[in-house]
Amino acid sequence: PPPFPRYGFILSPASASSNGGSRATQVSIPPSELARRSALEGKRAGKWVAMLKEHEAAAAADPALLGRAQSGLCAGDPELLKKRVRKGVPDIVRGRVWNLLGGVPGLMRANPDKYAILLEKSATFVPSRDIRETIMRDINRTFPKHAMFASAGPGQNSLRNVLVAYSLYDEEVGYCQGLGFIAALFLTYMPEEEAFWQIVSVMNRSPTNIRLLYIDGMPLAQKTLYVGDRLIKKFFPKLHKHLQRECCDISM
Repeated sequence: PPPFPRYGFILSPASASSNGGSRATQVSIPPSELARRSALEGKRAGKWVAMLKEHEAAAAADPALLGRAQSGLCAGDPELLKKRVRKGVPDIVRGRVWNLLGGVPGLMRANPDKYAILLEKSATFVPSRDIRETIMRDINRTFPKHAMFASAGPGQNSLRNVLVAYSLYDEEVGYCQGLGFIAALFLTYMPEEEAFWQIVSVMNRSPTNIRLLYIDGMPLAQKTLYVGDRLIKKFFPKLHKHLQRECCDISM
């Protein structure tokens, strides 16, 4: 069978060999470097596990903390929390930490059975736009080389459920191509219902608020491209002129 790397992506025989070309080249990491990285991640994981235990103990006394990770992690020190997040959340605790930072436990506590109700509604509800057919068409295009989402993979049903449920939860957005990749990423780290509420969080809560990337007209996408173009012009003017000469728009 084709080999699987750490995060579940299927390595084809071509990508596992070194026959030349960027897609076919496998980078060899010395065992000493792998050991160093593993030890460092283990050390960081220990700190995160300790922080999570402290937060869970505090949340047991005050359930309101479930939606405010900053109040419990790193002893309520937001700068230390930011520093540790930027170093990288260890893989072993990533799903739990993302849930806390996104306020998922609080959202689920405030909306009991909401996800189940949306799934039940999706069985009979037919939206004005053919959203369900579009979602079904995109399922096989979402991480097709990942063990969970390859053809008939165990994650495809969960991915469909999350996307259909969100299309009913936020009918103005409905479904936009690209949401599937975010939902699939969350599903690799957390159960289906938690992944749904994580989508709700990143779409609507500060500081992400990415919902404007997906509504009609995609205003945040337009703004992001404009800002990117201005930054290139300011800090890399020669590159900006070169891209203009080559008719290479930033959207490309």
